[in-house]
Amino acid sequence: MSVTAATLASIAVTPANLSIAKGQTQQFTATGTFSDGTTQNLTSTATWSSSASTVATISTAGLATAVGNGSTTVRATSGSISGSTTLTVTAATLVSVAVTPANPSIAKGKTQQFTATGTFSDGTTQNLTGTATWNSSAVTVATINAAGLATTTGAGSTTIQANSGSVSGSTTLTVTPATLASIAVTPANPSIAIGKIEQFTATGTFSDGTTQNLTSTATWNSSSTTVATINSTGLATAVGNGSTSIQAISGTISGSTTLSVASGVPVLVSSARGSSSTGHRNGTVSFSSASGAGDTIVLFLRFGGATVSRITDNQAGGSNIYSSVIGPTQWGVAPNVTDRWAQVFVAKNIKGGSRLNITVALSGNSTHDIYMAAMEYSGVDAVNPVNATASRIGTVGSNGAPATGNLITTVANTKLVATSWDSNESYTSASNGAGYATNSAAGVPSISGGTGWANLTEDRTAAAAGAWNATTTSTRAVVDWVIQLVALTPAVH
Repeated sequence: MSVTAATLASIAVTPANLSIAKGQTQQFTATGTFSDGTTQNLTSTATWSSSASTVATISTAGLATAVGNGSTTVRATSGSISGSTTLTVTAATLVSVAVTPANPSIAKGKTQQFTATGTFSDGTTQNLTGTATWNSSAVTVATINAAGLATTTGAGSTTIQANSGSVSGSTTLTVTPATLASIAVTPANPSIAIGKIEQFTATGTFSDGTTQNLTSTATWNSSSTTVATINSTGLATAVGNGSTSIQAISGTISGSTTLSVASGVPVLVSSARGSSSTGHRNGTVSFSSASGAGDTIVLFLRFGGATVSRITDNQAGGSNIYSSVIGPTQWGVAPNVTDRWAQVFVAKNIKGGSRLNITVALSGNSTHDIYMAAMEYSGVDAVNPVNATASRIGTVGSNGAPATGNLITTVANTKLVATSWDSNESYTSASNGAGYATNSAAGVPSISGGTGWANLTEDRTAAAAGAWNATTTSTRAVVDWVIQLVALTPAVH
């Protein structure tokens, strides 16, 4: 009797009937059972195959790689004997979650947007920020919302975690004390006169929204010290005309505003005169050059036996508005003619750009010649151009030379503009009083001399607030007279 060697009877492939996710690998083992009942590991010698390589591939060592959803038969063959099992591949599964940015550090009051990126079993990635569940381990340091936006609440560290199913990822957020974010310098864009002072305040806003007065600790500077200087406490002193940037600096953060400095005195830009004879109901006065935007027009009128219906000009875009500030004043004294009238109008903050022709319309024909004296001033308060007015009528025999009563100015550097009319219509005057003068640079230096131009129309600066008046020194006899005085408010006061 002869005995032959045991022969391979069967092969078992394990693990049996396994299910793995796409992208994962699985090591299979081939175990051979022989005719004598013995077993042997045939993994490295068997021939391996997958019935569906679109589902899984398998190496010569029995390592299967899941590449697509579905099922495949994994077979191990040795000679004429084979064994197999079924491998089921499911959709890729989430393997890990990465939370970024990693380990950031921000100041209290700031926010930080985190992103959760999932990596799946097949190596693909997906943004899970909007679907993950977010939490912070220390809400006294930072809270986090459902979209992964963390809001700092206090100094310290907290773990920011994103969860998706049973898989999570985390990072550490460190919160430092609040930092200075910006500086506001107030008041914003002020205007002051030369010689005046302005106290500035620096207010710091921090990253947590809190504010702090930094006036005494900030470093102050003026970009133009010929316009204004500023000391270490934020007190600026105006020294010259112009504009300067006032800046407060704390560390690397700064804030600024613009300080404008002007002489604080209105300036006569141009003047003009006009007339219309008795019996007319309109009169026109024309300037010789274009007006300036924001300037002020002062218009003195003399007329008779009527009232002013309207005043218009040829301003592009529509007439400027003329408002009465003195009168109408009846100034003829019985037994002389009593139908003489005088009135003063002001147009504030004019539009500018046009060479103005100003037309005065009366309610009826004037019983006396119509005379008009117009002055354009720059540097006048655009909102409240007239600070005070004064007017007076009289006769030389009873009241002496023409003189106004006192007006009381409430601010320094007002411009006093004086004009008088008389019934003689042929006299001239030497002056409206001490300090009054003409301005030859204005085009028409005086509105005087000749019929109807009873007096110089002059101005002067009232350097200090208080009582002011105007008088006329006549060079010949005058019967009846009226004198009017307007104090213009400087734009900067």
